[in-house]
Amino acid sequence: MRYRDLLQAQPIDALRAGLQAAVPGVDIDAARLDAWRRVAPAAPRPIGLQAQRQAGRVFVGAASALGRVTPATLRQLADLVATRGDGTIRLTPWQGILLPNVAARDGAAVLAHLAALGFATRPGDPLASLAACAGTTGCDRGKADTKADALRLAAALAAAGIAPDLHLSGCIRSCASARVAAFTLEAVATGRYDLYARDDNAPHRFGRRIAERITPESAIAFLKP
Repeated sequence: MRYRDLLQAQPIDALRAGLQAAVPGVDIDAARLDAWRRVAPAAPRPIGLQAQRQAGRVFVGAASALGRVTPATLRQLADLVATRGDGTIRLTPWQGILLPNVAARDGAAVLAHLAALGFATRPGDPLASLAACAGTTGCDRGKADTKADALRLAAALAAAGIAPDLHLSGCIRSCASARVAAFTLEAVATGRYDLYARDDNAPHRFGRRIAERITPESAIAFLKP
């Protein structure tokens, strides 16, 4: 159970008492427990070319498409870092990759190669800010094929020129995102979703519902600035 759900499932005093019993002698401040909230990252995800401290070197950042990379893609990625980098691939917490120690003169070519492999290589790419759970193809609780729906939606978002902070969840559990995104599409049936806007004062875990039983592409009308 995530901490935000734990606080909803039991009173803060009960949580404090349980923790106090587990670690006797340590003063546990209930007010601090109740006030804790996940802090949003202050800096954007490092996607694209980033200068290193070493002169003439860059690291290249990219996001995998919805957290999935095929074995064939991994092999090509390994070949790429062996020939254009130092053989290192670093994985990031947001399902991306970093390729360090690339010669600055090779940076653009490496970035283009990653794009050809299906990685998101621009901060404004919808796939860089879109999350989706396993859906019906990998989870019994999923009510829609969230991965396939998310790929179609990403293409439509790119055509619309927007890249919102958006999460497609196959059910209420929110397995693909530990935080509440600005917008969440919760599957209610095959190809149908309820759309929520984050609102910490709303009773629903995803926020305030702004549309019901819509197709993923229909959400774009609600997501435009």
